[in-house]
Amino acid sequence: NNNNNNNINNNSISSEPVVISSKIICWESAMTQVCDDPEFLKEVLTDLVNEVETAQTEINNFLNENNFDGLMKSAHRVKGTTSYLCCEKLRDLSLQLQLTSHAGVLLSSNP
Repeated sequence: NNNNNNNINNNSISSEPVVISSKIICWESAMTQVCDDPEFLKEVLTDLVNEVETAQTEINNFLNENNFDGLMKSAHRVKGTTSYLCCEKLRDLSLQLQLTSHAGVLLSSNP
């Protein structure tokens, strides 16, 4: 169990570290989000897997293109879905990517 503290070194973004949760999903909270319907949770988690696979392809392409804006938007989308489904570790990693990408957008627009 390794919690990484990762700083975004750009005061206009955030000077606080992003703490990555060691918990992959909080099942109790996720069930609450879907009104204790395990079939619905299974359905939305399947949708999440599909969304993450799509985002992974997009993110790889955006990385190759140095497209920080695209990275930021893909990470934001994944962060939103993972927040709703209480997938804490992926939410935190998405937040870290979103903030880092945002810092790249700011740096590239202010040479």
